[in-house]
Amino acid sequence: MQGWELSIGVVVGVVLGIVMDNVGLGIVMGIFGGGIFWALSSKQDAKKGEEGEERMKHLAIVISMTALLLVLPACVGRFQVDQAFEGTVVEAACGECQFGLTGQSCDLAVRIDGKAYFVDGTSIDEHGDAHGDDGLCNAIRSAKVTGQVKGDRIAVSAFELLTSEDG
Repeated sequence: MQGWELSIGVVVGVVLGIVMDNVGLGIVMGIFGGGIFWALSSKQDAKKGEEGEERMKHLAIVISMTALLLVLPACVGRFQVDQAFEGTVVEAACGECQFGLTGQSCDLAVRIDGKAYFVDGTSIDEHGDAHGDDGLCNAIRSAKVTGQVKGDRIAVSAFELLTSEDG
C-alpha cells in the first residue's frame, strides 16, 4: 500500500471517528478507507499481471479484517446508541459548574461511565439550593436514576438524590 493512500484513508477515518465520538472506530474506518484508495489505484495494476493479483488478494484480506473488526463489537452490544438505566446510581451535579459542559445556565447533569449528559425530565432547582454548600453547583452528588440516554442527553423518569448514608 502506498503511503498517500493510507494517509488519506486514516485522516478521513479519524475525522469521521471524531464526529461519531469514537476515534478507535475512526482509525479502523481509516484503514478501510486506505484499502479502498489502494484498490482504486490498483485497478489499473490488475491488468499488469501477478503484482495486481497480489494487491487484490491483500485488499480482500484488509476488507475482511475491517468488516470483522466492525461487526464483532456490534454483536456484543458495544455500539449501543440509546442506553436505558433503571435504578442506576450515577454522579449528579451542575453540568456547567462541575462537569464542564457548555450550556446557557446552571443545568442538571449526570455522569455515567465518565461521560456527562444533561438531564431532561427534572431540573437542578427541584433538588435543593444549587448554590448551597452541598448544592449541585458546588458538589458532585450520587443519584439514583431511571431513564434513557438519547444522544448527548438523558431523559429521566425517576431521579433521586442520595444522602451520604444511601450512596
